[in-house]
Amino acid sequence: SYSWGMAIYKDGELIHTDKGIGTSQEAAKIRNVAGEVKAAIMAVLWAEAQGLEHIAICHDYNGVAFWALGKWKANNPVTQYYAEFMRTRRKMVSFVKVAGHTGIPGNELADKPAKEALGI
Repeated sequence: SYSWGMAIYKDGELIHTDKGIGTSQEAAKIRNVAGEVKAAIMAVLWAEAQGLEHIAICHDYNGVAFWALGKWKANNPVTQYYAEFMRTRRKMVSFVKVAGHTGIPGNELADKPAKEALGI
């Protein structure tokens, strides 16, 4: 199984968190990657539901940006779906690489609900 979590900030203030457990058996084969891309998809869907024109996705795994921007080839159904999903939304999304597990509050906060979703 795999999970995802996200923490959404506006002007430095936390405004929303969410988490979930992935249900795709195909995605479960690539657990960590599956959680990273699912979180990015869910952040975009949340932003669209709020009527936002632009969001920045902070990520600690390069694939989140590289598949979306076409810098990495998507070789399996999960990353192919993600790449296509993001391709149609490139104008609304920018990507910011952050170091993982180094105490960056938003990154740590996104990891926490992902672990909670799995009962970790």
